[in-house]
Amino acid sequence: MLHLHWGHARMQLGVVLVAACGGGATRAEVPPAAEVRCEATCEEVDFRGPLAAAGVGEDRVAVAARRSDGRVVFGVARIVRGAWDPSSLRLRPLGDGPARAVAIAASGEPAVLAVADEGGIGLHAIDGDGDVEAIGRADGALATRIDVAAREGEPALVGWVGADGAARVLAVGPGGAEELPLAPESAALDVAVAFDEDLPVAAFASPAGVVVRWRDTELRLSDRPAREVALAPSGDALLVGWAEDEGVLVARAHRGEVREAPRTVDDGSRAGEPAHRVGAALAVHDAAGRALVAHQDQTAGCLVLVEDGTGRRDVASPGRTRGMHVAIARAGGASFVLDLGAHATRDVRMTLHVTPARVAASGRQAR
Repeated sequence: MLHLHWGHARMQLGVVLVAACGGGATRAEVPPAAEVRCEATCEEVDFRGPLAAAGVGEDRVAVAARRSDGRVVFGVARIVRGAWDPSSLRLRPLGDGPARAVAIAASGEPAVLAVADEGGIGLHAIDGDGDVEAIGRADGALATRIDVAAREGEPALVGWVGADGAARVLAVGPGGAEELPLAPESAALDVAVAFDEDLPVAAFASPAGVVVRWRDTELRLSDRPAREVALAPSGDALLVGWAEDEGVLVARAHRGEVREAPRTVDDGSRAGEPAHRVGAALAVHDAAGRALVAHQDQTAGCLVLVEDGTGRRDVASPGRTRGMHVAIARAGGASFVLDLGAHATRDVRMTLHVTPARVAASGRQAR
């Protein structure tokens, strides 16, 4: 039997971009197969997104994404002396039918993979060797966005938003699913879930703003229309990130109270240019007490890393739109940003890129 450990991860939906910016990235050709190896980038796996990743065990990262045929592929990569092992990731298909969304939660072992299909959401445990076991299911959910969080000894926490904007939050385990009173009555665009110590928490982005909900408490962080929201553990609190027209913002909250007030970490300002639209495919991570935010600059077609108080790093590849789907994972004493990038002129096939989550070396400062 695989046992659950506490953790969190989310699924992102990418967007089609108008441009691609310069820069370089190492690429390696990978032949298509039912099971493939991936180098620093996965070039020929025929990704379409979404993308999910999270640490599993001390030195492994579990990765899952959707292919063009809709099936989910997953695998586990090794982290060796703080670096991604470029030959360790093998991707294998999971299930026989198409999926709509994926998310992974992990901090310890195993990782918990949530897969939304036409009939509901299935949960699977993935250990450090890549072995997988079904551990629960919630039927009847037609989800376009999902998130999952896990805590040792408790059912996994699953949140989703349907095509009609209806949101639900459930505790899902081997014994079945229990609906939790965390979903808003109004329509939502995005959802994130986590545990605030022992309390289940859900955050929602909608045209009405950003709200974080505990069982008996609701905290509204913004009244401006928001498109994306993400949660990550941050000490004894939660790091909350979201995207709105004004840019990307973060705050910290704990048990219904604001620990750190909302602040803008990327307002889209770029020297000598009109303001960029930023914040798609948002992921957040606590980096030794600092907010690390990864997202897409839709105007430039770049992956953007922002570390609060340190600066901004734009990551680009020639002829490719980066940051279509984004995830952050930590293992082996290091953090990594994974993203799917699309060829600007070829086809819609996407490439998996792995970038060390370092910002200071760039010298490009956040505004």
